[in-house]
Amino acid sequence: MKRIKTKVLVVDDDTLSARTICDILEIKGYEPFSAATGMEGLALLNRGFVNLVLLDLQLPDIAGLEVLGRIKKETPATEAIILTGYAALDSAIEAINIGAFSYLQKPYEMDHLLLHIRRAVEKQRAEEELRSRLEEVEQLNKVRIQALFGNTIRPRHGRGIPENSRFMYLDRMRSDYDINHGG
Repeated sequence: MKRIKTKVLVVDDDTLSARTICDILEIKGYEPFSAATGMEGLALLNRGFVNLVLLDLQLPDIAGLEVLGRIKKETPATEAIILTGYAALDSAIEAINIGAFSYLQKPYEMDHLLLHIRRAVEKQRAEEELRSRLEEVEQLNKVRIQALFGNTIRPRHGRGIPENSRFMYLDRMRSDYDINHGG
């Protein structure tokens, strides 16, 4: 089975730097593409799923932290690594709080960036695998419950209540409470 390439979006107004990163990522087996502004990057994200965004903080149109916030709001599974020549402790803390995977100061070692990229992608894949396994377990549990109880749920007091009767169940619970507590 052929593995789908990891899509990496590089959002940086320094087109030479972005092109260099894209070329290296392509050689390493990724599917990179770039945007020179925050709005262009967000537009590319809206076209399809991206695994990872390499994001500059200083963009010509909107702040990189605002772009990061929109990315995490619209596609929370997309990882982001901040790349900046204007590193500051407060922006690093804010970026991590918003959901950035990591924060690197320019100039950086390419091997160091590639390590962060690999770890971010591994994290994303592990989270996706976990989500998939949890969905499988939920489906299996539903099948088991159906096999054991059919279409009824058996509350503690022993009466079978149809699954689609939530309000009836709540009314019975309230009645039981009223009876037991003199209400």
